[in-house]
Amino acid sequence: MLILAQRLDLGAYGLLVTIISAQLLLSRVLLLGVETGIVRLRTVLVTESAPDRVTQAGLLVILYSSIALTLTLSVALVLLPAIRSAPWLIVLSSIVVGAVGTAFVDYTYAFWLSRLSYRTAALTQGSASIGRLFLTLLALHIAGPALGPVAASYTGASLVFGVALAAAVTRVIGFSGDRSLIPFLVRYSLWACIANVIVILGLYEGTFLLTALERQAATGAFGLALTFSLGFFAVYNGYSDYLLPRAARVESRTELLMFVRGAYGAAFLLILCSSILCWGIGRFLAHVLKPEMLDVIPVFYVLALSMIVLFLQAPLEAVTHYALRPQLVTLAWAVRALSIALLALVWAPDQGAPGMAYAQLGGSVTGLAVLSFALVTALALDRRPTSLVHPPNI
Repeated sequence: MLILAQRLDLGAYGLLVTIISAQLLLSRVLLLGVETGIVRLRTVLVTESAPDRVTQAGLLVILYSSIALTLTLSVALVLLPAIRSAPWLIVLSSIVVGAVGTAFVDYTYAFWLSRLSYRTAALTQGSASIGRLFLTLLALHIAGPALGPVAASYTGASLVFGVALAAAVTRVIGFSGDRSLIPFLVRYSLWACIANVIVILGLYEGTFLLTALERQAATGAFGLALTFSLGFFAVYNGYSDYLLPRAARVESRTELLMFVRGAYGAAFLLILCSSILCWGIGRFLAHVLKPEMLDVIPVFYVLALSMIVLFLQAPLEAVTHYALRPQLVTLAWAVRALSIALLALVWAPDQGAPGMAYAQLGGSVTGLAVLSFALVTALALDRRPTSLVHPPNI
């Protein structure tokens, strides 16, 4: 993304970031939360075949939702001639292709997490990321700084790797076409789906809002700062993914307390290391960015801090899934997204990218406070010792 920002003009880069943002947001809709659902449900289904059956059900959910999305785009192209023009066609097709591919990549990642195969899960995500890197740079080298080929290669790589990784999972678990667990999986994952959509919206709503305000240069600056700060969101996400399957195996409130203590000890260590890394990245950017883009650095610092705050939220999110209360995570992220939007309306029109960054930081702090209060209240009110352990078996 740094190379793309250096080669593309800031307006075109802002549009590319908007395409990627929409792709990620739409992929959460296609997943319907099943990537979170299988991590929990594979640990509580007691029959020998059920874990693989629930994984297969998740693959079918993504397949069906992807077909529905593709048909919707096809119908829209027929009924709305205006979007058949080159700019709209490139943007919409790139978003759809990237969303389908990203959904399959993230689902296979969750499958390996559910088996506690962290190395394989990392290789799954890493291979797709490296593939996007090389194919996008190849398109940039061949076609030059043109938005169409760059967007097509970025999203097309996601589709190629997503389908390949999903095919590899089906070879591991087999594929019988059994659809019986789809309703159960979707019902369980509904709250996770809503939360996932809100998470992505909360991350990228700055690009959408600045685009809506017709501040395309500010969108590009904010998007570049966000790109670097998302490294810290990846740390939060990886830490959260590490905690989730382990929290699912906690059997008592005593074990839960020990789990939370250890999780927060690691979270504070991550905060310390990430703060040092954040300073180092800022110094690095000061040497590599073009002079007219140096204003991106203070925006990056604020956005990075908004991501680092999430390290304190990861243990709480793991506990909500242990407690089978995923709606609390949805509530926290919804409050975060709403807070960002309200603060952005105050600061972004005048301040542009810096105002949007401060709005995102304020939203992170507010979401953390709401989740902490809601979870403590929920656990204090629920005195049943067995109610937080396992749902009914299938």
